[in-house]
Amino acid sequence: MTKIVDQPVLVVVEKGKPKRFFWVKRWVNVAGIIDKWNEVGRWWEDEKEKVFFRVLAAEGGIYEIYSDKKRWNLYRVYD
Repeated sequence: MTKIVDQPVLVVVEKGKPKRFFWVKRWVNVAGIIDKWNEVGRWWEDEKEKVFFRVLAAEGGIYEIYSDKKRWNLYRVYD
């Protein structure tokens, strides 16, 4: 099961890849990147292109985060 969150998060990036992000009053460390892809977005509403990362957390759990070059969001949490 998954839960869509789509909330802004602070992300520490190293060499263009997320290393950790702050969510629910704690830092989540990224142990590995499972997948990466781009989405064009709703161009007809001037939505920017987004870069998505599906990441494995060092503490356990899988998350999807994305950047639209202005900010980072936590998009989805896998149960």
